[in-house]
Amino acid sequence: MLDDAGGLEGSVAGAMAGDTAGMQIFALKDGNVIGESRADSAGNFRLENLRPGNYALIGYSPWSFFGWGFNAVEFRNGMSHLPRRIATRAVAARDNKLLVSELLQENSPAVRFRSYGEYPIGQDADSLAAWFGWEGLTRFDVSATPATTIFSRQIRLGPGGKLVGRVHQINHRDGRPVEIERTSMLLAAGGRVLGETRCNRRGVFAFAGIRPGRYNLVAVGTDGFAAMGVDVSSGGAPGARPGQVGGYRYDYFGDRRPVADTVSLSLMHGEAVGWANHFLGEQELAEARAMPRQQRPGYCPGCRAIVVNVRVGCPHCGR
Repeated sequence: MLDDAGGLEGSVAGAMAGDTAGMQIFALKDGNVIGESRADSAGNFRLENLRPGNYALIGYSPWSFFGWGFNAVEFRNGMSHLPRRIATRAVAARDNKLLVSELLQENSPAVRFRSYGEYPIGQDADSLAAWFGWEGLTRFDVSATPATTIFSRQIRLGPGGKLVGRVHQINHRDGRPVEIERTSMLLAAGGRVLGETRCNRRGVFAFAGIRPGRYNLVAVGTDGFAAMGVDVSSGGAPGARPGQVGGYRYDYFGDRRPVADTVSLSLMHGEAVGWANHFLGEQELAEARAMPRQQRPGYCPGCRAIVVNVRVGCPHCGR
């Protein structure tokens, strides 16, 4: 929920302190940048003058990246169940960010634009929370659990190291969820893909044999693209464990946050995917140009041996 001035505050965390400092934050609606901000040294940011609607939120720094979709509803007193602040986790480290960029470049041509028809179910008080768009969420007090994209939580593994989650896509006109079509979920860490699985039409996916740790989730398919970091803990019932008390733990944001059994994220629409693809390409080019040029091999003027870096000197004759 936006504040009464149309503002939205948030925090983004990386693998290490300072990973997200100075991160550029963009809010896109229908492929256009509506809001822009920069994260401070603690990863906090604020977007101004937003209106209710469906957005893609994208964060970028030389070390981190995230991107996913969300609904924003206008401010209303008494709607305490709606998140008033975003707390998310980014895909961290340069090798992982480059992997995400490659996945985006490879799969963005497959993203197609969908035309949504009339939704048969209303947004009144008797409708299920899962069917609500931003109008229903604003008008009625609907109890719902924020997605892990919006509200970062540690994900608890199931039996056999099973990581379960759900991918969503949103009708950009009314904020309602739609069925997922031909979408895959990839689990990555250390700059490589550890596993890939296909989501069903409800967007549900699962990975087995996962160990506790920090991972990156990337959703790709015809419906859109999303990328975020996740913090995975061992399975079992929530209880008193190191860093966790009664199903809660203290995380990078300094707050006590609940542990979840599933991970959930919403896709960016095709317009935002195209914008992100172009933006990442431009940033990578600028970073490559700013890097020191590699020294070409040359010949030593004394012994004529091939030297990798002529400025350092010849290891053979010392010249």
